[in-house]
Amino acid sequence: MINASPSETISADSQSVVQVIHANWADDHLHFWIEQCPDGQWWDRESETGDNDTIIHPSASIPDWIDGEASSVVLRLPVSSDRPMPSQAFAMYGGVETEDHQAAGLSDVRVPTVAVKPAHVPTLLESLYDRQDAIEDFHVGPGVEYFVAASRLAEHLIAGHRFVPMVYQDAAGMLSGRWQPWLSDDMTTKRVAKLIRSMPAAARAVPDGHAHDAWSITVDFLSQVTDASCRRVMVSEEMTDTIDSIDPGMDQQVAWLNGLLGSGIEVPASTG
Repeated sequence: MINASPSETISADSQSVVQVIHANWADDHLHFWIEQCPDGQWWDRESETGDNDTIIHPSASIPDWIDGEASSVVLRLPVSSDRPMPSQAFAMYGGVETEDHQAAGLSDVRVPTVAVKPAHVPTLLESLYDRQDAIEDFHVGPGVEYFVAASRLAEHLIAGHRFVPMVYQDAAGMLSGRWQPWLSDDMTTKRVAKLIRSMPAAARAVPDGHAHDAWSITVDFLSQVTDASCRRVMVSEEMTDTIDSIDPGMDQQVAWLNGLLGSGIEVPASTG
């Protein structure tokens, strides 16, 4: 998932630049972005304004060593004098003074990101710790740590076969299949609740349909990672071969399996 080994992806000159990598879940992808300030002058950097008065983060950049789709997300972050406040992690590692710059409130701030599909997320998240060990001034932020914990929970449930096939219907009436983690037993419910209570504000900063709700974000993340992992196995085992000769329009069970056994999620309408 990373284009080179941790020690090869950063030059000797750039190793002295403090970087904190953050992660946010949005639009069915995990978005990664870097917080850094190469010149060390955080409060001297001017912020530009984009569409809908969204502040463009002057100290955010993309981790271009991650294989994914170039994108961006809007985050609701603390600001001071129309400048985003540094995260607590960056203020600590980067030595940014914040006592004279108290947050005036929250504003929408756009950051450039690399968007990674759920199938590649677990491996990438774990590799960030290797990068942190290899590069002195590279640090994982609390959002990354949270999604690492969530990803490990998903893998634990998959290893224990704690997932079920589901069919969903959207507002337009279209059906789709998904492998859903089973979260309803007492032990798993307690573990998920404990995880959600630990969710940092940075991990739920995206102002989207989840409305900053830790439960909604986490369950969606767990569901997407679980579904991607299960499908990867189904595709590698060529499970769609078992239904290729059967018309899904004439068999309801085949229509359902059509949305579960391959890379496609669509469940065709069945008349059988």
